[in-house]
Amino acid sequence: MDHNRKTSADFTPGEPPSGLAGIVVERIRREEEHRARRRVAMFSLGTALAGAGFLFAFRATTTELAQSGAGEYLSLFVSDAGVMVVSWQSFLFALLESIPVVSVIMLLAAAFVFIACAQWLARNMKTLQFTKHHYDGVF
Repeated sequence: MDHNRKTSADFTPGEPPSGLAGIVVERIRREEEHRARRRVAMFSLGTALAGAGFLFAFRATTTELAQSGAGEYLSLFVSDAGVMVVSWQSFLFALLESIPVVSVIMLLAAAFVFIACAQWLARNMKTLQFTKHHYDGVF
């Protein structure tokens, strides 16, 4: 029975196959490239949708600004600035009341999302380019 019993001291670790390190590094590179491609596709779609949302919000904001009369208040400021300096508080409150706040907030939110998606897209495209060229000639 003692001849079937082996201790850990009896085992000698085998040598890893030659080229294993290169295979592991290649597999890691392919996985990183695959992830980067997925993120680039996702953020490309996100950037396109955010751009479309920004255009929609821009059109809505310009339409509501034209209907609200805020442009007339601003043209009054340019044409007769002296009157505006004297009654600046009334002018400011009238201008604030005429601005379509919801449309402006939608426009700013859409711009923020578009810029964030474009930034993430650029970062992931850089990562994709890095993974393609970084591992060349490692092993």
